Amino acid sequence: MRLLFSLLCFLSFQFSVCAQCEISSISYEMPDCNLEGQTITINWTATCPDELLRVLLADRDNLINIQSYTNVANTGSFDFVVSNNDLIDANYNFYIDFYPSQEDWIHGPTTYHVNDPQISVLEEFYELTDGDVWTDNTGWLSDCDPCGMTSGTPWFGLTCDGIGKIIKIDLSNNGLIGEYANDTNSSSSNHFCDLPDLQHIDLSQNQLTGTIPACLFSTAKDTIILNDNMLTGEIPSEIQFADPDMFLDISNNNLTGCFENYLNARCSMVNLSNATVSDGNSFVDDWDDFCSSGKGVCCENVVDIDLATVENGTYYAKDQINLFGISNPNADIVLAAPIVQVDDLLAQAAMGSNIEIAPDGCSDRVGMNFTSSSDHLYNSDFAFSSNFTMTFWFKTSANQTSFEGRIFNMDNATNRLEIGSNKFWAYDDTQTRTSDNAYNDDIWHHVIVRNEGADIDFYVDGEVVFSSTNGNLALTGGFHIGRFSFSNIAHYQGSLADFRIYNTALDLSSVLLEYECGIYENNNLLDLHYSFNEGIPNGDNTAITTVLDESDNGNDADIVAMTLTGTESNYIEVEGIDPLACCGQGFDIVCFNVIDQIDAGTGEVEVSAVFFDEATQLNCGDEFTVSYTPDGLTSTMTFDCDDVGLASITMYFISDDGFLVDSCETFIEIQDNDDVCD
Repeated sequence: MRLLFSLLCFLSFQFSVCAQCEISSISYEMPDCNLEGQTITINWTATCPDELLRVLLADRDNLINIQSYTNVANTGSFDFVVSNNDLIDANYNFYIDFYPSQEDWIHGPTTYHVNDPQISVLEEFYELTDGDVWTDNTGWLSDCDPCGMTSGTPWFGLTCDGIGKIIKIDLSNNGLIGEYANDTNSSSSNHFCDLPDLQHIDLSQNQLTGTIPACLFSTAKDTIILNDNMLTGEIPSEIQFADPDMFLDISNNNLTGCFENYLNARCSMVNLSNATVSDGNSFVDDWDDFCSSGKGVCCENVVDIDLATVENGTYYAKDQINLFGISNPNADIVLAAPIVQVDDLLAQAAMGSNIEIAPDGCSDRVGMNFTSSSDHLYNSDFAFSSNFTMTFWFKTSANQTSFEGRIFNMDNATNRLEIGSNKFWAYDDTQTRTSDNAYNDDIWHHVIVRNEGADIDFYVDGEVVFSSTNGNLALTGGFHIGRFSFSNIAHYQGSLADFRIYNTALDLSSVLLEYECGIYENNNLLDLHYSFNEGIPNGDNTAITTVLDESDNGNDADIVAMTLTGTESNYIEVEGIDPLACCGQGFDIVCFNVIDQIDAGTGEVEVSAVFFDEATQLNCGDEFTVSYTPDGLTSTMTFDCDDVGLASITMYFISDDGFLVDSCETFIEIQDNDDVCD
């Protein structure tokens, strides 16, 4: 665009100057909003003593003269060619002054916004969201003055400070259509992230798609309102750096996923609630329930926490939380995990009353519900190892009418393995074996199928229900879950959760921990693991076609004929799978580091294993032993000069009935303070 501006100089405030020198007109031409390499042409007419008139182009932000001419005639024209060096690091608000003497300036136009970096951000957003059809786009792209510093009228929806910096954008309910952000343009200026002075943004009640730009939380904002759009994805992790007093509303979009551990520190944000976060979205759980009890947390196996930087809140892990660093005494935190391990001496010293340990940890279980006459999962080429262990949870009710409802069915017609309910039963290619008890009680039950050599043992809820000696089968060719493999009959009606197949016959005490305590120690031995976490419980999962194998072996399963919406024939939330009240698992395990020194008389030091533990309690109050060996027989060790220094060490916790409860890695430091070893 080419812009022509004219301004008459009124000098009512400088009578003495006007009496000597009067500028009757000024006009100048600007090529466009970006002046780099462009020419500014200035024309004027004045009545001044010859050789007294001066013309100045200056950068208002830095009060630096860009170009100036002195001793000019009363009528003239100059061209200012703006180079990159003239832009003073892309600052803007250039202005032009005339003065008849060094002391008495006669101002021409006070400000002309050029090379304003805000303009490119606004232009891109306008194009991205189809600004031509906005309900109100007054002023947008009509000039180079979005804040109205010259005209006095900013572009619609913009509020600026006194020096032309945008501090608020309100384009709510304004017909915006388009993709706000996605993975490929996450650093692009269209998010308004390149407006460093922006404090308030309201784009609610439009039709914006894409994801929430993470960069919005990296600069100081007091308000972000994005509700009632069509945004997808999860809450960006950068929210952990947001001002706790910030107002955020992301409700009524298509947001999904669980709540990361770091978000619990945001529970103290008074403006966050179900109404502003989870209502109208498809998160795993409600925001208020997450903040109060940890429901819907993204459950990681192991979580590392730096005590120096951790914020107040509850932190969850499925298996273990590792602490390190020096604690902030004002940080009140709850560590919810079966095992809490202190990884260094500083963290050990920092443990205090402001740190509470809770044993319950978190659960990431999502299940799948089979209800229709054709629901099933299908894998076309899976093959069992010669020895294997299969584990899963199932739940059925009295509505399971078919005795032959197949939970699992290999597709090899020559060698078959089938498992089903109401009564738990299995077919091992020779005969069908059936449990004495029925399990159609609408309660979750745990299954272990352990194949070692020719022997197959079938467990329900930790007890053997029957065994087989026909384990030497070549189980290949894939499988069906939820129906008979060889015809569309014998459909399973019930639910399934946490389906695993290991490539070896696991140690029984180890695999029973899955049922008794919810502890999974052998993930490195998995051939297949369906956690069903790719779906949202009771949500709209119609876009999902595959159950993902989380063992990274690629043994995914196709989802066949499932509705994948609502509370049936869909992903479901799994409740009621909890560790037994007395599963033998040691909770509140804290492994401290130990420092001891060589005795000056003996040249040795004897260290008891119990020194490594001061806080462990079994959840049922049982007695336990701390040992240097997993058999529980080594309660002390002797160290000498060869052991001086810091060394890692494994400590084992054994229940009074000889059951290995758990272990943890810690450190022992042997010191030679008396120079015994010199």
